[in-house]
Amino acid sequence: MGANLVSRFGATSVLALTIPVAVAQAQPTEREILQQAFPLCFELYTDEQTIEHKTCLEVVARHVHSKFDREQLTSAVNQQIREREAERTRARRAEAARERESARRRDERSKTLAQKPLGVIVERWWLGGFGTVFLANVTLQNNSEKRMADFRIACQTYGNSGTALSSASGVLYEALAPKQRRTFEVNLGAVNSQSARVNCAVTPGKT
Repeated sequence: MGANLVSRFGATSVLALTIPVAVAQAQPTEREILQQAFPLCFELYTDEQTIEHKTCLEVVARHVHSKFDREQLTSAVNQQIREREAERTRARRAEAARERESARRRDERSKTLAQKPLGVIVERWWLGGFGTVFLANVTLQNNSEKRMADFRIACQTYGNSGTALSSASGVLYEALAPKQRRTFEVNLGAVNSQSARVNCAVTPGKT
């Protein structure tokens, strides 16, 4: 019989007919892998959508070489949840404090700009040109009913000790309509490279 099969179908076909076909096993799902790796989490927290279940997986994964019993794992999960909630509370409080400070500064800025006919704020200043050129962003607000133009800017710089170091000045050939506010970048030339603080005054040349 075997010889007849070989002669009729060939050796390869006979092997294919006589060897049982192995049924490939289905690949495990992600859930099945997690359940096998972290069985205690699935026992303690059957609702897999809860923060407790997800935190349990994280705790066990982070302490992969530790052996937890049910009580220890529950305690570790609850501790982790409390710590994260405390972190969120601190972050919310810090954000609220930043918002309050930002609002206070905006209010203070508006009051400063509105105090005089020409409101002036030096938003920021820095030393460019190898640390010797005075540069600044200056906001001007015309609180009067008249046009203003050609603003003379005079600044005095000071060292960290409080000693006066350099005077810098220049004219900003720009104009502000009544009630208009604008911010300008100005270059007032060379100053002492040790300048750490500054005091500036601005006066309009034309009205």
